[in-house]
Amino acid sequence: MTVKKKHAFDLWVLTACAVICSIYTITYKGYGMFTSENEPILQGFDDSFYYFWLRSVVIDRDVDFFNELEMTNTIDSETKEFILDGSRTSTGLLPNKYPIGWALANLPFFIFAHLISLVVGLPSTGFEPIYFIFIWVGQLIYTVISLFLTVKVISRFVPTYTAWLGMLFVWLSSPLLYYQTAQVSLSHNTVYFLTLIIFYLTFKIIDNNQHCNRWFLLGFFSGFLIITRITAATYLIFPALVIIKYIFSDNPRSQKWKQFTLFISPSLAMIFMQLLAWKLLYGTWIVYTYEGESFDFAHPQIGPILFSHYHGLFNWHPLLFVGMVVFIYFSLTKIFIPKSWIISFIFIVYINASWHSWWYGSSFGHRAFESSIFFAMLGFALLLDKNKKNWIITQSLYLLANVTCIWNLILLSLYFTHLIGRNSPISYNERWEAVLNLIGL
Repeated sequence: MTVKKKHAFDLWVLTACAVICSIYTITYKGYGMFTSENEPILQGFDDSFYYFWLRSVVIDRDVDFFNELEMTNTIDSETKEFILDGSRTSTGLLPNKYPIGWALANLPFFIFAHLISLVVGLPSTGFEPIYFIFIWVGQLIYTVISLFLTVKVISRFVPTYTAWLGMLFVWLSSPLLYYQTAQVSLSHNTVYFLTLIIFYLTFKIIDNNQHCNRWFLLGFFSGFLIITRITAATYLIFPALVIIKYIFSDNPRSQKWKQFTLFISPSLAMIFMQLLAWKLLYGTWIVYTYEGESFDFAHPQIGPILFSHYHGLFNWHPLLFVGMVVFIYFSLTKIFIPKSWIISFIFIVYINASWHSWWYGSSFGHRAFESSIFFAMLGFALLLDKNKKNWIITQSLYLLANVTCIWNLILLSLYFTHLIGRNSPISYNERWEAVLNLIGL
């Protein structure tokens, strides 16, 4: 078998595994929608209130979430009572601490489902399965696009087939497999999608800064990212430095102002939408919506958030450690890799580790590092490319990656079946015992 055919075979096998694993996670998460229980993909407080923005504005044309809370079966009755007994905003409405970015990302799919329901004459309250199915399909489209863009960006540093291998191996070994196929009702898939578009557009501007549409789109998606998850703004350091460098370049001043205006206008427009939502709901333009939840920047839990049994990023997904170490090494030794990516990773580690609930509650692995997984993908692809002529090391890396992929799938099965806790530390012994329970031993 020639080298070229061998790579093609590897990619076909790995892609097939990715598709099969995705079908597995989607099926396991979604089967309840079609049973007698009619359980929607949205379950719990976070999912529901992300969705309430979307349903309330489109169907009710307001930001009053009382009727959403009464109608929904995505929140249990005890939690509903707790919310109703809680505080109100200065406008007398139920607070919603979540930003509007996820709702905006799903707006086209929700409207499409709503129009179909109205035309066909189906119930159209916004809580029927058709709405959730279209949103799910829309999020899966974002997943496919974001993974394709991941390969496009990594291909700037390694051959395309190696970029595909690096992306797929790490993706199958990471929490993204879950949050980009099953748990799409949280913001993590949308954040990853927006981050990769921003990275892709930034490189396009580096290649040719004369295209006005690239500046406009970069500004639009940058503002979109900020109103989807504010801490994800750390990933904007790379485009910000590129823009600053361009502003201080020798290009004509009129051209620079034009490009900068094209960037900043859609950014501010997107941010204004969030401010307007706060004004309507809270009665003030700027508000800290996470009342009672805070950061402790003086005592970040950096070690635990990376290595502890309590959703530690590398503890649950060890291939990410390999990829991240290699990424940092090559970023420091190779001029062509943006150094700002290391800064972004350091910042997001520090910010996440300073959050009062640094383990991020119910989580498969650690869900707050969604976009940082791209850095591990790049690192593992660089490692494969660096050792492509060493058969022993290459096969060892393949073996390591396959083992971690299988381990991740086992963890997913344990997580789905509640054989391991979702909001508690899980030791290696507990995971092993859960595996034995899973197979009936």
